Order: sequence, then C-alpha cells, then structure tokens
Amino acid sequence: VRCSSNNNLENNIKINENIKVYFDGRKINKIYLEKNINFGDEYNEKDINQIKNILKKSYSYLDKKIYKIIKSDNNINIVVDANNKETLILNNISFSKSSDNSLQTKIINNTKDSSVITLKVSDNYSPAEFISHMKNNGYTCE
Repeated sequence: VRCSSNNNLENNIKINENIKVYFDGRKINKIYLEKNINFGDEYNEKDINQIKNILKKSYSYLDKKIYKIIKSDNNINIVVDANNKETLILNNISFSKSSDNSLQTKIINNTKDSSVITLKVSDNYSPAEFISHMKNNGYTCE
C-alpha cells in the first residue's frame, strides 16, 4: 500500500512524505518511508545544515543501517527502510520563525503524542484498515 502527504507550511517550507507499507496477512512486515523537506530559496545553507543535524539526532533511535538523511541544495531527504519491529513517527516536524527571524524546528519524538502518526513493523492492520487509518490522518492512499 502506498500513501502520501504533502504539506505546504507557512514559512515557504514543503514537506512531502511517501510511505510504502508491505503486509504479511494482517501484519505490517516492512515500511519504506521517503520524506522530502524543501526550504525554497529563502533559507541559507547554514540553517538547512543545522536542521539536518537536528533530524539526525531525532532519527538516532533507529539503527543507522536502515535510514539516510541527505542534504542537496535546498532539500533534505530522509529515507527509512524498516523491517524489524522499528517504530516510525510520521507527520512530526514543524517549523516556525522566532522573534529574531531565525528558523525554529520542532520535532515530536513522543510516540504517544496525539498529533503524530506512529507505525510499527509488526502492527496489526489489514491493508484496508491501514488505508482507512492513513486517510483519516490526512494522507492519500492507493
């Protein structure tokens, strides 16, 4: 099952998440996540590199073999290939500007926070239940 979410944030930042979820009967047995954060032309390389470092820390709970964080131009791409009971938190990044006009990053790492979606390899879902769950959280699925 493939699902995606495209968010255009108020600071000219775009976050696109594309998820492929594989099932073994009624269990998720693999999650492949591609997340692209586009900063447009408004932000400098220093800001984007700082955010990349923040993202590296936020994904450090995962085995380094299953994820990559790549910066290219005004983009940060995150790729996660989870297939061993890892937990992924989706829709957990937001940005704001502080009073001095610097970019602030907020990443929610709490799997119990009601504003995020948490998926775990081994979660019990049928494909139809999973699609319904994701659509109820603002994703489009095919």
